Amino acid sequence: MTLDELKLSNFGVYAGFQSITLTPTSQTTPVVLVGGLNGAGKSTLLNAIQLAMYGRLAPCVTSSSKSYNAYLRNAIHRGKDPAEGASVELAFRHMTEGVDSEIRLRRIWHCAGDSVRERLEVDRDGAFDAFLSDHWLESVDQYLPLGVVQLVFFDGERVEALADPHGSSDALRAAMHGLLGLDVVDQLVTDLGIYVRRKRAAGASPELQQKIESAESELRTSEDLKRQLVAKAAEFQNIVDIATRTFNECDVEFAKQGGPLIDRRADIECRYEELRRELSGAEDVLRELASATAPLLVVADLVSGAAKQSEDEHLSQDADRTQQLLQLRDKQILRELESSTGVDAAMLLQIRSVFDKDRKTRSLPARTGIALDLPRSIQHHLRRTCESTLPEARSALAEAQHRVESLRVDCARIEQELASIPHPDSVAKLVQTRSEALGRLKSAESRLQSTRDELGSVRRKIKVQTREYERLLESNALTLLRNADNLRAIRHADRVSDTVKDFRLSLLGRNSVRIASLVLDSLQVLLRKQRLIDDLKIETGSFSLALRTVDGTILDPQQLSAGERQLLAVALLWGLARASSRPLPVIIDTPLGRLDSSHRQHLVERYFPVASHQVVLLSTDEEVTPTLWKRLRPYVGRSYTLVHDDSTNASTITEGYFQ
Repeated sequence: MTLDELKLSNFGVYAGFQSITLTPTSQTTPVVLVGGLNGAGKSTLLNAIQLAMYGRLAPCVTSSSKSYNAYLRNAIHRGKDPAEGASVELAFRHMTEGVDSEIRLRRIWHCAGDSVRERLEVDRDGAFDAFLSDHWLESVDQYLPLGVVQLVFFDGERVEALADPHGSSDALRAAMHGLLGLDVVDQLVTDLGIYVRRKRAAGASPELQQKIESAESELRTSEDLKRQLVAKAAEFQNIVDIATRTFNECDVEFAKQGGPLIDRRADIECRYEELRRELSGAEDVLRELASATAPLLVVADLVSGAAKQSEDEHLSQDADRTQQLLQLRDKQILRELESSTGVDAAMLLQIRSVFDKDRKTRSLPARTGIALDLPRSIQHHLRRTCESTLPEARSALAEAQHRVESLRVDCARIEQELASIPHPDSVAKLVQTRSEALGRLKSAESRLQSTRDELGSVRRKIKVQTREYERLLESNALTLLRNADNLRAIRHADRVSDTVKDFRLSLLGRNSVRIASLVLDSLQVLLRKQRLIDDLKIETGSFSLALRTVDGTILDPQQLSAGERQLLAVALLWGLARASSRPLPVIIDTPLGRLDSSHRQHLVERYFPVASHQVVLLSTDEEVTPTLWKRLRPYVGRSYTLVHDDSTNASTITEGYFQ
């Protein structure tokens, strides 16, 4: 299938008539690049194609909280008369049994009072086809099945949903159900269950029949209520998604304007005052040190020299006193020896020599002159000052200085932070808008949770009613045994139901392996870290992804960066589209949102040129930048820019990408 042309008349932001040619110029230039600023009408083009193809079943309609008529009414350009109406026209080619046929869809509508009148015209090969015009919804699946369209026509929000590890399971389940046609299988199992229950109820006694019919009626009522609640929950989920996006946009702008700092101003000011008190205390400690022994550190060498001089003086004085005592001792001993008759002169001379030698060995090499003559108590105080007081003061002073400097740096940083906080009046409107968006989000979340709670209650009630219904049916089993036809029908229906369930499991199991292989291959092409993920499996029960690294370690998708998760989402869509084995065009709206430059380059070089035989990219100027445009240019056959005129509130389509 190849999209050739899209024509719009008074649709969305496009006033009057606008057309865009989408046919690729060659096999080597499959990309059609459409650029536009936010609000210029990129998503409107995607919605127009979906609306032309599927009408009330289009994803852009079913995801809206409006009815189909309200959607069509709202889609008419605001500057035009609703009675004049609007239209979308889509031309595409499709190969059927080797023959290329051209289909042209024209969906036209206008308002007539409170009602909306719509007309669909389908041309095949240039001629009006009445059958296709009347039965298009039954025929569209042979061209582009609705279950597959979200795999090939998707936007940034679709990628965001798949990139969310918590929400990707539901999105993957829906994608695989659509791709494999499992909705039809599930509906068949449900229909068989209803058929079996009705057969079991046949032939019962009037009293039992009445109970069975009452139980079936109650069960049907509960199931109808469940379907309503499921639809209501889906509607509220859509409202929550819209409210979330709106709040996130407000929150981002609030953060850009420094809004979070306003909320923290009181805490920041309190912290600043606390730091100022700590700084004042630290400076007091520094002053106390400066008024005590710290100044001696300036003359530490002099104090040390004085201590050494005093110690040397006392040693010298002690040596003098020792010499005097020794001389007195030696003289006294020699006198005693001289008066003794038993010691001759030679012996006395030898003893005198020993005494002289002993005194010399006990004397200091050089006598220190007396300069200070300090008392011993002062000398001991000087020694303690040099050995402990001054080192302790030096350490305390260094610690106090470091503390003061650190606190001054912290104070300066917080002063800058306070200076950067905007005045509350400057963001008052933004605060109000953000608060209102948050209120709408909380309200929507509350309604969604309330609906989910009610849905859970109904589901539990259905289980109880189903058990009671089955019990009544079982109580009629003996009657059924007498009804051979019903028994045979029930047996065959149960067998078919079991076969269909086995087929469903087999289909899921077989295709999940093939799809996982295609997704892994696509992911490894896109990732910058080529060997980050070595294996990927899809759990068919929970539809969650199981990732493994090269060394066999299980990798939680939550551990991937936001950009890597977005690439994983793109790989999922790419792998699922490849698994469909259909040559379908790919349309991607705002594809490069949260990716870094390297990942963007990988998408531009490795995905867009080979995603399909026809790739329509709807991009802002901040996504496909001039640098990426140069890399993508060899694969681009056609390029356009959507130009919005604020004075007329209308967009026009011009050739060239942001010239």
